[in-house]
Amino acid sequence: SMIRNVLVACAVLSLCLSPTANAQTRTQQLADCLLQNASGEDEKLMKDLLIKALQDAPADDLQASAMTLGFSIYNLGTSFCEMTPQEVSSGVFEQAAELYGEALGEKIVTDAFSKIG
Repeated sequence: SMIRNVLVACAVLSLCLSPTANAQTRTQQLADCLLQNASGEDEKLMKDLLIKALQDAPADDLQASAMTLGFSIYNLGTSFCEMTPQEVSSGVFEQAAELYGEALGEKIVTDAFSKIG
């Protein structure tokens, strides 16, 4: 019947759409978890990268700082946020790390400006 076909089509469509929605939700959850568990050392690593970028450091120095920060973020994800290997390979981790980096960088700048008054 037509109703049955519509229901089947809706079910198939929801199966196709839900992984994307779930991945976006998980990306945000992971980013939030990373932020909640970031330590002073993690903030220091981000500051180091930002300072090198502002000082036009050589690419090798920037890449080394970015790699160190990336390992730190990965360790946060696996230690505190139940991050899976599938999330690393699927891009969820990369997107969450970007959100985390943006938010942590914004926090650092906001904290710095609050000291100015």
